[in-house]
This record gives sequence, C-alpha cells and structure tokens, in this order.
Amino acid sequence: MAKRLKIDSGDVFAFPAGEKFAAGQVLISNISLYIVIFEPLFAIEDIANINPNSTNILLAGWTDDALIYHGDWIIMGNKPVVQPFDFPVFKMNHNGILWLVDVNGKPIRHASRGEAESHEFQWSRSSKGFQDAFVNHHLGVRKPTHTRLFVA
Repeated sequence: MAKRLKIDSGDVFAFPAGEKFAAGQVLISNISLYIVIFEPLFAIEDIANINPNSTNILLAGWTDDALIYHGDWIIMGNKPVVQPFDFPVFKMNHNGILWLVDVNGKPIRHASRGEAESHEFQWSRSSKGFQDAFVNHHLGVRKPTHTRLFVA
C-alpha cells in the first residue's frame, strides 16, 4: 500500500486544465482539506511564483485528498496562509438543538430560527467535483451542482 502523503496548511497544488494548469492552496489540513482554487489558468512554471494573497479565488470549500494521493493534483510548494475571506459558519444538530459552528465544527452558539433557516449544514465536495467546476467555469459552463463551490 502506498504511503499517505503529508498535506499541510499552506501547500500550493496544481492540476492540468487543458494546455495550462489550475492552482490552489490548502488553507486547513485536517481529516479533510479546506481548499481554495484560484481563478486564472497558469503555465506550470509560473505556479511556484503565485502570490496567494493577491490572486483571485474562484472556488473554496472542504474536500478530500484523493486527487493529491493519486498524483493528479501535484503539490508545488508551501506558502504562508493568510485568511483570504471570512470562513463560512455552518449549522449543526446536536441532540435536537441547532447550533452555529465555525469552519472546524467548534460550537459558537445556539442558532436562532432565522439562522437555522439561512445556514447550511457543513458539506464537502470531492476533489474531482472541484476540478470539474474549475474546468467547466473556463469553458463557460456553470452546473447547479457546482454553485456552492464558487466564492463569488
């Protein structure tokens, strides 16, 4: 069995998107990964010089490490993580009571009725789902299943 790669917060990764490459960064490395994928397409040699703090973010959310583990997404280096936006707040049901929780699942407070209706339960999307959303965006296609991945 292959040895599991160590994936750290700050890791910058790339994957092919046609003749160019997509790039992203791991913001949180836990059991799952909270990642961002940047909007532009890059030449592979330019990815090492990306400034994550000044590159537009297209997609963000929790995902798995499957495409990194299988070598489809390649870790290109590590850059300091500067939180680029407010992480989402989710809701969680604990013993029949709805709570608001931070991006790591830490309880913040009981959810009001309005918050319970407006916040989502924590979700994740496969790394393949992120890759498909990126490629489809650059082809001018936005599928409903990809909507929640987009930052703006």
